[in-house]
Amino acid sequence: SQPTGSPSPTGTTGASGTVATTGEAIDRERAGSPEPWMNASGVAFDEGFIAAQITAHQNAIALFDQQANGGGDEDLKAFAARHLPELRDHLREAQDVQRSIRQTR
Repeated sequence: SQPTGSPSPTGTTGASGTVATTGEAIDRERAGSPEPWMNASGVAFDEGFIAAQITAHQNAIALFDQQANGGGDEDLKAFAARHLPELRDHLREAQDVQRSIRQTR
């Protein structure tokens, strides 16, 4: 099993294993249909949107963490390390919003 954040043979990485990292993976991603929540409204839209934001932040954190702790370019490592706390804060905020949405249902 590959560690979280390591590129897979499918050209993806990230916490969910779905962050496209190659042109081929990006093309596969673009060929897919939009998420069902994109056509929803009200609470269904809110729930889908915040879930997508949480996944996006988890994936970004995995990528930034991978770079900060194992990247070969010192400037990129420093950039990733500098921005990880902000990404983690945003993830916590999104998770708080998600809890709030669930409590108001």
